Amino acid sequence: MSIRISLEFNDAAITTRLDTEWQGDVIIGRGTECDWTVPTEDAAVGRKHARLFKQGGAVYLEDLNSKNGCFLSGRRLRKKLRLKPGQKITIGRSAIVVRSGEVAGKASFMPFVEVKEGSRKGARVAVGANGVRIGSDPASELVLLDDLVVSRLHAFIGSTSSGGGCWIEDRASTNGTRVNGEMLQPNRKRPLKPGDLIQVAHVDILYTDGAALSRQKRVVHTLAIAALTLLAVVVVYNLYLRGLKEDASKLFDKAREAATREQFQVADQYMTDMLIANGYDRVRDDAEKLHASMAGWRSTASRWRRVEADLARAELWEGEAWRTSETVRQLMTDINQLCTFTARQDWEWDPSATHAYVQQVQVAKQLMDGLFAIAGLMRASEDAVDVARIGTTIGEIDKARQEADRLGLAASGKLLNGLCAAVDRLAQQAGAWARDVETVDEMILNVGTAWPPPLKPLIAKLEALQGGEHAPVKDRIETVLPALRELDAAYQRMQDRIAAVRRLSFQEALVPIELPSRELCARNQSLSVLRDRLESAWGSLQRQIGVIQSAMGQVDQALQPFG
Repeated sequence: MSIRISLEFNDAAITTRLDTEWQGDVIIGRGTECDWTVPTEDAAVGRKHARLFKQGGAVYLEDLNSKNGCFLSGRRLRKKLRLKPGQKITIGRSAIVVRSGEVAGKASFMPFVEVKEGSRKGARVAVGANGVRIGSDPASELVLLDDLVVSRLHAFIGSTSSGGGCWIEDRASTNGTRVNGEMLQPNRKRPLKPGDLIQVAHVDILYTDGAALSRQKRVVHTLAIAALTLLAVVVVYNLYLRGLKEDASKLFDKAREAATREQFQVADQYMTDMLIANGYDRVRDDAEKLHASMAGWRSTASRWRRVEADLARAELWEGEAWRTSETVRQLMTDINQLCTFTARQDWEWDPSATHAYVQQVQVAKQLMDGLFAIAGLMRASEDAVDVARIGTTIGEIDKARQEADRLGLAASGKLLNGLCAAVDRLAQQAGAWARDVETVDEMILNVGTAWPPPLKPLIAKLEALQGGEHAPVKDRIETVLPALRELDAAYQRMQDRIAAVRRLSFQEALVPIELPSRELCARNQSLSVLRDRLESAWGSLQRQIGVIQSAMGQVDQALQPFG
């Protein structure tokens, strides 16, 4: 008897598999390299916590020397455990639940969803009367914890009151939900049909009607009996038609040509016809390889054509619209996903265009990375303006732009024209910001080293720059202008004291010059240095005034005998 093994977190199934559906070891843990991955928030589970393996027709669970162990009925496992229906083994806040592989009654007819791509690949959840919540909330029936762009309650799948099917609804998620590539309207139900592909961020989820599968199985069982009866007739008939069938090698060539044109359904039909064609044994190996390749080509081509269409939409890149566009965010997700298809065979449905496709998606990723990087730097506060990083990022963007020009993708009407224009605008603006910030910093640095300090010309230049349109430059100037003005006033007062000494008005000359506070000048190191120099100069002047006063006293004494 087969058994069904589930990995659950907070009583919600993460992964469910029949023991007949896998071979070899299944590693369970928190690490991304594991076959069954526990949500990262379950900190009590080790990176490689336990393993499932088969031995002598039975399935066993073994603890991999984990720190927190595996427990059955409150007792820690010290050796491998043979799994039987009814067992529940806890690991941290998660659990391995074992049930009978025979699903009775209506449960076998229930529709279900299965994760086909993403970190939860293979997870399957039935759609019962209460529906299925999809999101990052651990209470969801389908939990997607490890994807940062999944909302807590991202989408909901419910069944119709008549029991005739299911529907899906996006619950106003941040990044939206797609069905067969079409973005859903928030909070509006959309009927589902068997084979629909649901996309939540990077995760592809397939909807299957369990009742339809059960009906198909019953029909197949019934027809099998009839098929056995007709088998002899079919064999004789096939032998008769053998001389009339098209050659399998020709059908193979047609299937490959259809795949090159991205007509995958047509190619599928040729592949089906090939199975009963003359000479199929001669092309069997090539046909099986082609069939396996087409599964990857179909996914890559569909996503790439969607990316091409979005990149070519000029309105996405006009002005500042791209900053808040959900389409642009989904486009970035799709491009990142395509860039993970590093194997050349994923792009070889049209060998003559493979290299060009890969180059285009890589350049698009570099440009979009640069666009969002510059936008992030420009959103930073004044104190966080990183001139060096802005320069480095602009340099990376320039390389990507040169590559886009070399490939002929940036010209008017070409694939990356709108994106390149948006990147150019933002890079030019960020470059101007960086140059003005450098100018301000250099001017302030010079005032701390020159003597006498050119304070009035510096203040005038900064006030002129302050009237510009660059917010970070304005903010930086506003942090230093008050201190500069007070330093200039203190310097002018010291010049007045020097003039008083020349008039021999020593009492006036000794009035303090009132330097700005150290806290005010501490906003910039050059201003702190200048304040210290002014304070030192004022102290030196006071000492010289004392020397002059003493000398004047001696002069008075020397003149007294002369009346």
